Amino acid sequence: MGAQATQVNGQWTVTKAVMSRSARVLMDGLVRVPATSLPA
Repeated sequence: MGAQATQVNGQWTVTKAVMSRSARVLMDGLVRVPATSLPA
């Protein structure tokens, strides 16, 4: 994970955000949904 931010006139702005997953998880072929996203 990583991010890039710049400060212009005292205001911070995120210009880039990166999140990576392992190849094992990507090649698994399943969609993972957090339990908190599902209806009770």
